[in-house]
Amino acid sequence: MKQPIRTLLFSAVICGLSAVALAGEATPNVNENGLRKVHDRHLDEVYVAPASRLSDYRTVYIEQPAVQFRKNWARDLNRSHRGTVVYPRDEQELIEDYARLTHEVFTEIMEKRGFVIAESRDEGTLVVRPDIVDLDIVAPDIPRAQRVDVYSESAGRMTLALTLEDGATGKPVVQVSDMKEDPRWGYMEWRTRPSNYSDARRALKSWANSLADAIEDGRWTG
Repeated sequence: MKQPIRTLLFSAVICGLSAVALAGEATPNVNENGLRKVHDRHLDEVYVAPASRLSDYRTVYIEQPAVQFRKNWARDLNRSHRGTVVYPRDEQELIEDYARLTHEVFTEIMEKRGFVIAESRDEGTLVVRPDIVDLDIVAPDIPRAQRVDVYSESAGRMTLALTLEDGATGKPVVQVSDMKEDPRWGYMEWRTRPSNYSDARRALKSWANSLADAIEDGRWTG
């Protein structure tokens, strides 16, 4: 199976995006993959390979995303939420659901924006890997025989760890890290699985549109 390799690649991407990203330390101007930091007012961190031109790509291949919960998410939730117990199988199901949702939204938006969706990596294709890290669902709606209503001020937060690679060489041309958090309005709201997915979809659509914008206007140029 290829999963161990996929996990190593995923870890390498996160290391590349968050080198010296410890509290109180500035992010580097050049990351571990040799990509240079550029300013983007819509996103937390963007790194671009020298001499890269995203505007050359009109065909994209969207890889299946990897999804990773915040460390100790299930343990902390089980300790703090009475009546809600998250088992490993529940966590895995949510990981699969959010990976599927992420792939679906990026495919939908890129297609709407006029990009050709490729079935495989190839020359002239931009490979898009929209991984999700630090997923923190504040009030997950876990199906149980006995119905338990869950409420919270915010749906939670998650971070996009986006890698763009050239389809022919496999080399990264852009890496992005951006955290989005659902606003807190000062009152509790009823949370369901569909409402959590709806909130996540809104964040994912924003990220996918930012990607399409950056390709079209050449904003991420090395």
